[in-house]
Formats: sequence, C-alpha cells, structure tokens
Amino acid sequence: MSPEEIDSILQAYGTVVLEQREFLCDAAKLPFPKSLIKQALLAAIRASPPGDARESLKSSYVTIADWQDLTDPNAAAAEMAAEAKSLLEELRTLRL
Repeated sequence: MSPEEIDSILQAYGTVVLEQREFLCDAAKLPFPKSLIKQALLAAIRASPPGDARESLKSSYVTIADWQDLTDPNAAAAEMAAEAKSLLEELRTLRL
C-alpha cells in the first residue's frame, strides 16, 4: 500500500469517525472495508515516530472495533468488546 493510499484511506476514515455520534457504529458506513482501514492504520503506526501522533493512530486502531455489523445489536456489542481486546493485544504483540 502506497503512502498516498494510506493517507486517502485514513482521511476518509477520519471524516466518518468525526460524523459519528454513537458508541456502537454501523460498519456499513465505513468508507473502506474494515480490514483495509486496519492495514492502513498499522502501516501509519509503523511509519510514525514515537509521540502523540503515533498514540492517536494506535487509539484509532483499537477503536475501529466500535464499527460492527448492526443487524443484531446484542451480538454487535459483544463482538465490539472482543475485537477491541484482540486489537489491543495485537498492538502489544507487535510492540508498536
């Protein structure tokens, strides 16, 4: 993924995030597939030096778990919690 693609994906994702007012968000409203946004976030985290910007990207990586398939809200809430835990553990494992 090129730096331009990463920037485009993250800008589009950031715009959608700023428009959301719900704690649990509909993944269908994401501008790109969730997996692609995660890839872009990880690439940006790896490319960023330690500091506030990197910490913000790491927070965005974990909070992408807020975006779930909302066809079953009860299942979505459980999935959100499990995914957030998994993403946080992934960052720790990668030492990012």
